[in-house]
Amino acid sequence: MITTSGAARYSRTVALEANAKAFFKVLSNPFREQLVLNMTLTSAETVVLNVYDSRGALIKKQTFSGNAGNHTFSIDQLSSLSRGVYLVEAISGKQRFAKQVVKD
Repeated sequence: MITTSGAARYSRTVALEANAKAFFKVLSNPFREQLVLNMTLTSAETVVLNVYDSRGALIKKQTFSGNAGNHTFSIDQLSSLSRGVYLVEAISGKQRFAKQVVKD
């Protein structure tokens, strides 16, 4: 950072490129009956999607296969879940992504 006096100062903030190979985005947050996720795969891969409750218990697991490119995946039959915060995890090859989601 450059101050108004022209002096340079460095912050402790470090920019990281956390995920150069794949893209993972939750499209339905908050969700009611289904979670919809978008993921870009760099090659033909199997994708495992897991949903965990706030205690870390596995609630739902689904497996998909996809070629390189952009894909939309959905996890259905979630209407019976209680309202609250959940974690959705996507595992693709050696990569693992996780995002918090809210059940409405």
